[in-house]
Amino acid sequence: MGFLLREDQAKQIAMLESRIGWKGARVLEIGGDLDGQVANTILSLGSKSVIAINHDDAFDHVKEAEGLTRLKMDARNLEFPANHFDIVLGMAVLEHLRELDVVLRNVRRVLRPNGHAFFHGGPLWNSYFGHHLVLDAPSGRQFRFWGPDCPIENWDHLLLEPQQMQAKLLSQGCEQADCKAIVDYVYGSDLINRYSSDVILGHIKNNNFRILDLKVQQRKESELTPDISQKLSDKLGLPRSEFLTSSVEILLKNS
Repeated sequence: MGFLLREDQAKQIAMLESRIGWKGARVLEIGGDLDGQVANTILSLGSKSVIAINHDDAFDHVKEAEGLTRLKMDARNLEFPANHFDIVLGMAVLEHLRELDVVLRNVRRVLRPNGHAFFHGGPLWNSYFGHHLVLDAPSGRQFRFWGPDCPIENWDHLLLEPQQMQAKLLSQGCEQADCKAIVDYVYGSDLINRYSSDVILGHIKNNNFRILDLKVQQRKESELTPDISQKLSDKLGLPRSEFLTSSVEILLKNS
């Protein structure tokens, strides 16, 4: 497509091109990236305009491009007229959006009748690395949930209390300041919403969207041992499938 997209982003954009088409559409992207890779790809496919929003302060200082506007804005308070957009798009946002029911009500308001919304999210909180750790630690180390240096074992963010997590990290040789920063992020960061997949889907259904397509990605059964599965179920009272669900992808139509 000519822009530096992740493989999953490229597949999602191509799927939406075949299902609903971008040509002539006024698009709102929630959780846009600073480089505008997704937005510029959509523009290249013929959309009329793209407004990309993000609550990051850096969005205050990003220059507009032809057809593309980037705004610092909270998705819980979309400052646009009713029925303004043909498509609302949010890639890798469902794990981040707080007060999701409020966000979805805003989306329905700014989306034209019969307009489409697409949302994706993952890793979700109850999945094996749902802590979503992305941290530049005090020591200068970078901790990323997808990387080999991630110090949190699978599902430990669910099994352990904050003090237990900190003690375990210290026992593994993690510096004390880094341990505190990791624990503060996992259990206190407002960058993740800690919603289960059932809560996310419940909010979507409660907002009276028509669900056109739903994909739930699950990890391999073998990754969740019976022992850990039992401990998770005993502590949280949720079915095994919830802990295997890593992401959700959903295409909606405004009724």
